[in-house]
Amino acid sequence: ADVLRDPEVPEGLRQVAAQFGESYSVAIAPMLWEGRAIGSILVGRFELRAFDATERRMLQTFADQAVIAIQNARLFNETQQALERQTATSEVLRVISESPTDVQPVLDAVAQRAAALCRADGARVWLLREGQLRAMTSYGPRYADSHAEVLPLRRSSIAGRAMLDKRCIHVADVLPLLDTEYPDVRELQSRIGFRTALNVPLLRDADAIGVIALLRDEVRAFAPAEIALVQTFADQAVIAIENVRLFNETKDALEQQTATAEVLQVISGSMDSAQPVFAKILESCGHLFAGAEMGVSLIGDDGLVHLGAHLGSARDDLARLYPRPIDTTPIGLAMAGTEVVHLPDALATPDLPAVMRLVAERMGNYSIMIAPLLWEDRNIGSIHVTRQPPSPFSDKEIGLLQTFADQAVIAIQNARLFNETKEALEQQKASADVLSVISNSVSDSAPVFEAIVQSCQRLFASGNAIISLVGEDGLVRHEAMAATQQHDGRTLEEMRRYLDEGFPRPLELSYQSYPIRQRRIVHYPDILNGPKVPESMRQMARDVGNFSMLIAPMLWEGKGIGTIHVTRFPPTPFTEKESGLLRTFADQAVIAIQNARLFNETKEALEQQTASAEVLQAISSSVADATPVFDKILESCGRLFRSSELGILTVDEEQQLLRSVAFRGESAPAVARIFPLPLREEPIRQAIRDNRVLRFADVMNGVDTPKGVRNVGAMLEIGNYSQVFAPMQWEGRGIGTLYVIRRPPLPFTDQEAALLKTFADQAV
Repeated sequence: ADVLRDPEVPEGLRQVAAQFGESYSVAIAPMLWEGRAIGSILVGRFELRAFDATERRMLQTFADQAVIAIQNARLFNETQQALERQTATSEVLRVISESPTDVQPVLDAVAQRAAALCRADGARVWLLREGQLRAMTSYGPRYADSHAEVLPLRRSSIAGRAMLDKRCIHVADVLPLLDTEYPDVRELQSRIGFRTALNVPLLRDADAIGVIALLRDEVRAFAPAEIALVQTFADQAVIAIENVRLFNETKDALEQQTATAEVLQVISGSMDSAQPVFAKILESCGHLFAGAEMGVSLIGDDGLVHLGAHLGSARDDLARLYPRPIDTTPIGLAMAGTEVVHLPDALATPDLPAVMRLVAERMGNYSIMIAPLLWEDRNIGSIHVTRQPPSPFSDKEIGLLQTFADQAVIAIQNARLFNETKEALEQQKASADVLSVISNSVSDSAPVFEAIVQSCQRLFASGNAIISLVGEDGLVRHEAMAATQQHDGRTLEEMRRYLDEGFPRPLELSYQSYPIRQRRIVHYPDILNGPKVPESMRQMARDVGNFSMLIAPMLWEGKGIGTIHVTRFPPTPFTEKESGLLRTFADQAVIAIQNARLFNETKEALEQQTASAEVLQAISSSVADATPVFDKILESCGRLFRSSELGILTVDEEQQLLRSVAFRGESAPAVARIFPLPLREEPIRQAIRDNRVLRFADVMNGVDTPKGVRNVGAMLEIGNYSQVFAPMQWEGRGIGTLYVIRRPPLPFTDQEAALLKTFADQAV
């Protein structure tokens, strides 16, 4: 009732009353909520008059009503805040559901909603990228220019400490801590001017993958409810990141499985060639790795690196750099090794091979990964992918490239085995075909030769295939030829005439002489530029274009009887397998020659025996008349010697004349006019006397032809011919000669001369 004088009045209230200079009465009603005082209502009178019970009850009623109002407002605000938070989290969840492949919209939504609900002036989401924190979002007018900013992952930054400690870091006022705790954020704080910071880590399976950071420009701490809300947003951000990661991993895995399945499908459909497989692999690499240039390099039998396939705009430029030796720098040797080589930055790589540096200088810097193609622990090539601008490849990408490399090896080996099997089958079939021709042409090697050269041209991808034989006269002749039209414009017939020009020729002056002398196959990989190439062959390369040649001798009982050779336009070295195949064809040609020789010798022997028997039969039937015997002898000789002009001359010693007693042929009237001839001392009479066979290979032009024989030939008017004379003797006395004419001129062999002597003896 009297504030200044009542001893029960609290000292604080008394001091307030003293300021007014007079006493007054006060009534105070407490505001209680759930037994806890949350405030009070005070009523004062500037007169000393106590409040009665009714007034006090009324004041308490007002206090109770005030509590109700306060709780209503609190509940309303809490409900409104809860609704806003639920709405915000729902919106974030909606963004998550609408962005399964891209986390950025979710991060943007998290930053915006967290800043708005927590009344922050700025917000950002940091994610761990390559050992650093990268700002993925920026929310707030003064924070927009800090998007994509990078912070080192250290405890000297607030975000870094939240990441490393995996806990929430709440700094009510960062300014006093810049020198001691957080020096890494001094520049950022100076530029932006924030004072309060809240950093909540994004945790995935106990690993921190990022941070949500809220900033306030004034010193105003974040409430526990706000911190809890930010933690909720952090959990949602992790869900979004995981969803995107899983989605992308699933998508990547599906794409990779699809790509490998497509490659396997191409492998199954391209057994004879690896090129379609290479093309599919490189196409998949371009798609899956965002590659700029992709290629396959193969190590050839020559030890050089060849370009197997390439996909990219630099193909033509790169093709000019192949084939090339294996680089001997550490990187170059590693590329020819057995491990994947990964260069995140080509130009920053020490000991970079010169060719790779040249490519970088011409096309721009790049990242590259190179996977070896391994077969039986041996490097047979590589597959590489470049990326521009430089961007390191992940372990998964490197593993996938190795998978593609393994598939490329499968394709290469499939093609090799398929083609080897196909080649073996073709070779066996060709050999069988030749053997079939041999069995059906025992009397004539020409069909066999033709089958062999045609098979050679097909199996060796050959420009020309030629079989040459060495005759008994020592001259080399082309017996069979398969030629193709060449790039210099020569027609097939012109090419045949060119190849046959200058043949027959002596063996020692021919290119066939060297392999025959060496008794081995000779290989000329490059006629125009290679060593030890005969000048005549080098000139041929100048005339018709450069080529490779493989030439095999045909040997019989250690003696060279001919050669078989194949050529390739442009020069392409022959393999060991091809050498073996040509050796087989050479052996088959020899078999054909010997079969024909044996068959014809047997046939000739039988024909000769038959002819001799027929003559003997004529002799026994015509003891009183030699004419039937002469006719039978001439008939047999004409058939056996393939002659249309032949006869028998006798010596008339008494009248010194040479008489024609029998003749068969078109020139019979001329022979009747010419004979008898005077018996002069000349080689024919001497041969008759000495019982010696005479042979003239070229009657009209030969230097060894006697004048008398040449004169008779001119009088016969039948053109040039070869002629053989077999003497007829009785009791040591020459009584005549049996002669055979062959047109056109074709020398008589020793065997034919002996056979004719046998008939001459029968005529006697």
